[in-house]
Amino acid sequence: MTRSECSCGNQIVSLNDVPRAQTTLENSFVHLDAISQPLSVLNDTETLLKVVEGRAIEDGIWLCIECLERLSRAMESDIERLNHECSCYDREVKERSDRLTSIKKTLCNNFDSEHEDGINVMNRIEQDFLDEIATLSQAIEQEEQELSNLEQLKMEQEQISLELDGMETSLAREENALKLEAQAMSHTQSQLCNMLELAQLETEKLAVADLSLFSLTIDERGLRYPLINDLRLAFSPKGDLGWEEIEAAWSQVAQLLLFIDVHQREWRIIPLTPRAKIIHVKTVYNLGKDMTSMAKSLKALATLLESSNIPLPFPITKDSIGDVLIAQLPNSDHPAWSRFVHYLACNLQHLSVRAADDRRTKMQGLLV
Repeated sequence: MTRSECSCGNQIVSLNDVPRAQTTLENSFVHLDAISQPLSVLNDTETLLKVVEGRAIEDGIWLCIECLERLSRAMESDIERLNHECSCYDREVKERSDRLTSIKKTLCNNFDSEHEDGINVMNRIEQDFLDEIATLSQAIEQEEQELSNLEQLKMEQEQISLELDGMETSLAREENALKLEAQAMSHTQSQLCNMLELAQLETEKLAVADLSLFSLTIDERGLRYPLINDLRLAFSPKGDLGWEEIEAAWSQVAQLLLFIDVHQREWRIIPLTPRAKIIHVKTVYNLGKDMTSMAKSLKALATLLESSNIPLPFPITKDSIGDVLIAQLPNSDHPAWSRFVHYLACNLQHLSVRAADDRRTKMQGLLV
């Protein structure tokens, strides 16, 4: 058997076993896409007709099974397209036929009498169409007006939308700022809570602390000298007790008077000198120097405490302190002056404790 070669290069035996087409292509092949090389022989319509009608072998055209299948698929696709175009053509023809029938019916309905000629009918139909066109034009104007209103509303809504977007952005910024402030406030609150705890601890410590700046030690029996910051308070020197220690001790008393704030407007206290001084108006009293000066100064000091109108353990009047009469007390009565100093020290201790309590209360109030 002679082996022939297809245009694509494949070896074929015969085309007698290949099913042959029973229909003609007519002019359909003008829509087929060109087949790529090396099958250029299939791009010719006359050659394709010969293949379909079975005359290809007589003219020396040999095709393999694969090429014939490709040709068959292309023809089937084109047939489907042609069928779709035919359906579209048929639908268009039907619509035009229905339109023509409607027009004929309208023309027939508009012939009111047998004597009415076609010109009048056409004029009347034309007028009807013009009226309908005018109505449609009016409707179009209304629609255009409504469209214009809608566009205006759209622009207004867009403007409102922009404003709302701006408000939303502003609110978001404010929210962010509030969150930051809340965080800062939380941090501040935490710090304040810590400070409050520290203040409460300080308050508790102050409640038991001794805020007195001066330590007064007094023998209740009066057998020993009263001590202020370990300095002996006395009226006159005796034994190892000299004027230097006595003046230093009464200088501490003068500072204590400033601390408890008992001096009046007409009284002045000067503690920081070689010896403390008490000035009443223009009279100067020296706490030290000699017994005469001490006697006058201690009496002036008693008068100063008496003028403060503060309740004392040993009441002070112009003439006495406790059971000691100071109006005519001689400098040589050492036991009486010792009781005088003892009573005066007790009163100073009472005033010192009271001043410390008042200061503690004020400090606790500030901390709370």
